[in-house]
Amino acid sequence: MLKCENAECDFTRDRHLPVLVVDEPIYRRLPAFLIATVDKFASLPWIGKSGAFFGHVDRYDPDTGFFGAYEPGEGRPFGNGHRLDPPDLVIQDELHLISGPLGT
Repeated sequence: MLKCENAECDFTRDRHLPVLVVDEPIYRRLPAFLIATVDKFASLPWIGKSGAFFGHVDRYDPDTGFFGAYEPGEGRPFGNGHRLDPPDLVIQDELHLISGPLGT
């Protein structure tokens, strides 16, 4: 969990920043904004769970997150005929350049 060190910030003490940095929770929680390296993005076609990023989910569990065809039997069906919107993507080949001279 990430938290802000500024005592005046809303995301300090017991409230954490809503940021996920490990793959497994990202596939379950399906963020609206996603930052990934090019090699991570290129691997998505070979990871069944990645279809969830693009709205291919039909079940949800409030404790564990969203589920698609890659995990049959998990979660409860939406039952409303709607799909989730895909996230906005930022694909950066050299992630360290975001804070460097090219990241301005």
